[in-house]
Amino acid sequence: MPKKIINHEKITNQRQRDKVYKNRSEGLLKKMNELSILCGIDAAIVIHKRDENNATLWPSSEIYRQRMQKFLNFSSAEREKKMVTHDKYLDQRLLDESRNLLKSRRTNEVLEGELVTDDVTAGTISCEQLNLIHMNNMKVLADDMIEKVDEVISDYQMSEQEQQPPNPRSFVIPPPVPNMSSIEDLLSWPMESGQRHGRSIRFKATIDDGVASSSNVLNISTPPPRKA
Repeated sequence: MPKKIINHEKITNQRQRDKVYKNRSEGLLKKMNELSILCGIDAAIVIHKRDENNATLWPSSEIYRQRMQKFLNFSSAEREKKMVTHDKYLDQRLLDESRNLLKSRRTNEVLEGELVTDDVTAGTISCEQLNLIHMNNMKVLADDMIEKVDEVISDYQMSEQEQQPPNPRSFVIPPPVPNMSSIEDLLSWPMESGQRHGRSIRFKATIDDGVASSSNVLNISTPPPRKA
């Protein structure tokens, strides 16, 4: 069952006003007590009826004054950092309601555009019978469909990038070392300019009668070039 809409205006009937005041104030103090316990915060409430010399201080008069003094001891900048005044609260509510209204209006225009498109496709109405409102709703529908298509394309491209294998060019494959049977073959083996000097190269060379032998390893280290 939906809640009854409450008019935010002063209740004219004194008896009804006192009844609402009692019920709402008790509910407010109960909720504040739950908030203080569950979240571990220090809270203080003062409820004062207009034109009357009385006030309700929660949780007690002494604790209320201590917490209020603690709050006033902060600097003005520190107090106003996260302070929510009644005016700020109303402004935020107005901004949220405006955004919700624009969102609902766009949703309705999309639905109206779908209905008009179905009528035109079915031949119920002709293109000559369309007015500016119909064409605007169809334009909003087209824009909404384009946004959805762009989102699908963007998601697909992101998934493709995540599943794409690494680039083979990022791996450096060393050149193959040819089989060498003599020192002359080793000295005549071409190397890149960056690898020609200052590196130690291990090759299986020959010692016995000019024939390559796997039991001997020859280490040759070429010195770096001298600077002019």
